[in-house]
Amino acid sequence: PRYVQPGAAAEYYVRAFDLNERPVDAQFTAHLEGVRLRHENDVEKKPAVADSKSGVGRNETAKDAAKSNVVPLRIESLEKGRYKLTVPPNVEFDVSRAPTMAISARRPDKQDTREQLTLRGNVSLTAPVLLTHLTTDKPMYQPGEVVRYRSLTLDRSTMIPAADELHLRYTLTPPLGPQRVVAQGSTLLNDGKSTINGPDGKPIRGIGAGEFSLEADAPGGEYTLSVSEDSGRFTPVVRRFIVNHYQKPRLDKKLDFNRSSYGPGEEVQALATARRADGGPLSHCPIEATLSVDGTILPPVKTTTDEDGQVIVKFRLPQKMQRGLGSLSVLFQDAGTPEPISRPVPIVLNDVAIEFFPEGGNLLAGLPARVYFQARTPAGKPAQVSGTLLEDGKPTDVKLTTLSDDVEAGVNQGLGLFAFTPRMGKSYAIRVDEPKGITA
Repeated sequence: PRYVQPGAAAEYYVRAFDLNERPVDAQFTAHLEGVRLRHENDVEKKPAVADSKSGVGRNETAKDAAKSNVVPLRIESLEKGRYKLTVPPNVEFDVSRAPTMAISARRPDKQDTREQLTLRGNVSLTAPVLLTHLTTDKPMYQPGEVVRYRSLTLDRSTMIPAADELHLRYTLTPPLGPQRVVAQGSTLLNDGKSTINGPDGKPIRGIGAGEFSLEADAPGGEYTLSVSEDSGRFTPVVRRFIVNHYQKPRLDKKLDFNRSSYGPGEEVQALATARRADGGPLSHCPIEATLSVDGTILPPVKTTTDEDGQVIVKFRLPQKMQRGLGSLSVLFQDAGTPEPISRPVPIVLNDVAIEFFPEGGNLLAGLPARVYFQARTPAGKPAQVSGTLLEDGKPTDVKLTTLSDDVEAGVNQGLGLFAFTPRMGKSYAIRVDEPKGITA
């Protein structure tokens, strides 16, 4: 590799040849200078210098090698004149300076060390690839409540906290209104006065945490909290939560959409269910359903639940929407004390992400093939789509649609399957027919 990532194994390939560039057998010794193994026990079981034939160390003990910041590297023979050298993942590098790799080789029949050839060079390091997880203390809040959050950043190869000090930025995106930065700071954990040390006596790193208060009149809907690193050390991570006006419920309420996504002008259909605390259904209860799209509230729908405490509400989305932010609310008016339930409506405007997974990994010309696919909204949520298979840009008889169920909402995960027989030299694509208006 051009660069070695600390904490991840790296493999080098070594070639041995004569002056006519013909492959020859050789005995190798190799080591890294200016590094050490993360655990001393890992060193004691290995020789300081290993060769490609026997792997037996010479000249110094493993413990001496550990103290002198020299780590042996094992070389294994692949074929005549070709060998593989591995840098183990538990090598601990000093990121302030580049380590040196030394490789020595000699012909097996030459016992005179003066016949030995040694190559030395610096090893270039790259910053570790980081992985961040972000969480909140609850999935849903009321206006005026405090949102507490925490992030943990780990080295992806070792799964230990990032050793470097990172500068994090937390951004909140409400359903209506502009983004705002709620906090920023470093991952060096402190109590406001000094850094906090762990059981090993070293500062605790890789952790970010904080809290912020929601406004008393904060609008309901889905909020997005994201964390990023100012120098781009990891991909920004998001955490979504719901803000809802609610009281201690006396009813067990559910609101499930019949599809995983909707487009402009399509009908939104949702199944609302309510049961009392004792388990009995909320039969013949008046309800009022309202749909809000981009801040505009559509005319409400008033009806009653059936014997099983269920009711289906239907709305037609506008043909033109600017942002596609929708929320459906159903108010159960039980004994004069109304209890609401709200859910964001999964609306797709102009684009949808579709991934294809041919069974077996490849399409083979002339053989029937099954292709699984997954549809997602730009927000990463399941999308409900129907489409047509195109061959060289022309429609075929093959139709596809994501699996859905009007009653069992858990089925609607944006997944589907279609089958066809590909032909040699042809190009295949999908045209999305529903939701309408998909341009990308």
